[in-house]
Amino acid sequence: MNDLKLLDEDQLQWKNLASIVKITSAREVNNTKTEETRWFISSLNVSAEIMNNCIRKHWQVENSLHWT
Repeated sequence: MNDLKLLDEDQLQWKNLASIVKITSAREVNNTKTEETRWFISSLNVSAEIMNNCIRKHWQVENSLHWT
């Protein structure tokens, strides 16, 4: 979402806020389906495709740092 008109005054105080992103992911493990929604705020004003790639790359780094 790049249209920040929907935000209230407190939210507009976030420095350099340019977009709000909602990511919904679904997965199935052992025949159990789960869905998770994550919200992000960002100073980037880019397309949904670019933002999705940035978020996916962030999680790739996070996941690679976990010990197994």
